[in-house]
Amino acid sequence: MSLPQEPTGGGGRPRKDFWDVLDVLLRPLSSLFAAIVVALIGYFGSKVLEDSKRLENAHRERLQQMELNNRLYTELISRREESESALRKDMFVSIINSFLSGGQGMDHLEEKLLNLELLVYNFHESLNLKPLFSHLRREIIDEMGQVQTELSPLEEVGLLNVLAGEEMVASEDEDTYAALKQKEEVLPVFQERLLRIAREVSAKQSSILEGAGQVVAWAGEINQREPVIDEFLEIDGLLRRFSVSLRGAVGDREIQVRLQITNPVDLDEGGEEALWSTPLNDEVNASFSLGFFDFPMIDNSRLSQDQRCAVVLSNYFPEEGLAEIRLIYFPGTHASLREKPYIEEIMNDLLEIGEREEARYREREESIRENSLNLDDLVPFTD
Repeated sequence: MSLPQEPTGGGGRPRKDFWDVLDVLLRPLSSLFAAIVVALIGYFGSKVLEDSKRLENAHRERLQQMELNNRLYTELISRREESESALRKDMFVSIINSFLSGGQGMDHLEEKLLNLELLVYNFHESLNLKPLFSHLRREIIDEMGQVQTELSPLEEVGLLNVLAGEEMVASEDEDTYAALKQKEEVLPVFQERLLRIAREVSAKQSSILEGAGQVVAWAGEINQREPVIDEFLEIDGLLRRFSVSLRGAVGDREIQVRLQITNPVDLDEGGEEALWSTPLNDEVNASFSLGFFDFPMIDNSRLSQDQRCAVVLSNYFPEEGLAEIRLIYFPGTHASLREKPYIEEIMNDLLEIGEREEARYREREESIRENSLNLDDLVPFTD
């Protein structure tokens, strides 16, 4: 039995079918396809390497910039300490010369009042001037008492002289009587000027702090058993509960205040519902006297997370027992210049800056990787 013969064409050669022809046509192209694939792999591979190198360089530059910023921050803190020390020294000398070395009397009172006014309007954010206000007010009150002590005998004698049909004041006492009457008229003006300066500074500081934080205002009688303010306030996603109670008058210019504040609660962790179960005096439970000489940038309660709370006396009418107060909740960055951050707060700020920079770098690196061609998906053509 003979085997079947392959079909032959002319000349006795085997005939090529379709696949043989296709193989002959595609064989030269396989080398071309392989070259193209190798070229693509080289191109995209170099691009990925360049992107990776660029990311590495950018990351290195960011680390260097962060280190530079940290050094700059530390240098700024040191310079601020130096400038504050120099400022405090100059102000101390000025205060000693104008208040302690000065004499007594109307002329010296007016000079001290002017010096205090200059200090307040220029350095109220960096110096605690309440002792100077209180000292000058005591001097004015003492001078008013001295004037009344000297004026009363002259007025009693003058009344008797008038009843006797004579001149009210003898000729030798006219100058003394006129000077005392002038002091009696001017000293209350000095006292009102002192209070006006204090209220202007307090209002100016309150306006700045209210723009950066939260405020609650209240007006009414000062003798109340229940808290006059009981509010939830939030800054930077941190919620606290504040309670203010008034316990009556202290003298003729101050009121007794009790302030209670809870620890902060993140808004994402329950908010007000979580604070209702938190003790009200969890973080702050303080009682103090509040007057017009307590300025919010200086006299405030320091809270955790670099935050502050201040209670401000806006108006007070001791005869009627009425007052107007404001509670201000604000970031610690707006406190007075003398309020220096703790070392822990500085370190936390630096760590947060580093974490934000690292997260930003990782997001950008991930974005570049997603937009780059994956080399594992490139398979070279083989015959």
